[in-house]
Amino acid sequence: MENIELEDIKNHILKIASRCFTTHGFNGTTDKYIIAEAAIDHEVFYTHFTGKDEILREICFSKADKFDLGIAEVNDLYFSAADKLRMAISQHVKIITDDVYSAHVFLYEWKQLKNIYNEEFKKRRNKYTDAFKQIIIDGENENIFNESDKQFAVLTILSSVNWICEWYTPQGKLKPQEIADKITDFVLRGLLK
Repeated sequence: MENIELEDIKNHILKIASRCFTTHGFNGTTDKYIIAEAAIDHEVFYTHFTGKDEILREICFSKADKFDLGIAEVNDLYFSAADKLRMAISQHVKIITDDVYSAHVFLYEWKQLKNIYNEEFKKRRNKYTDAFKQIIIDGENENIFNESDKQFAVLTILSSVNWICEWYTPQGKLKPQEIADKITDFVLRGLLK
């Protein structure tokens, strides 16, 4: 029971920190501010984290894990490239909309990661981009996608889905799957032969 409570506290701190980093930026947020917003004692905070740098790493890399798992699952399936692209975009949208604050931190505050963490994060981001690029390559090889500048195509797709964290709200008119479907339909109109 105590482990569950400790994990709940850790998740609470991460959630509050994500909101703080999104609202004030990583550099504009202090440990003290996170502690006050989370309504916890300093001791509780430092039992779980050494400071905001560790929190940023936890947010960025746990989100990266979700994205990596999602794209790996899609690329392991034996579907057409068009179907894989639809699933990959859907997964990406779901991960962003499940927690918009941590998605915002993942997308915009990762640059504040220190030293080797910054380099590791860039490698993981590039690997994810390459996995999307493989779907485009597969579509060209299947003769269902027009030949395109694959890097440009992937960056356009990811920019479209990543922008969601700027405007999405669960109370909004569109649900995550509807957003994913609209983006995918628009993208496929440009890719399909």
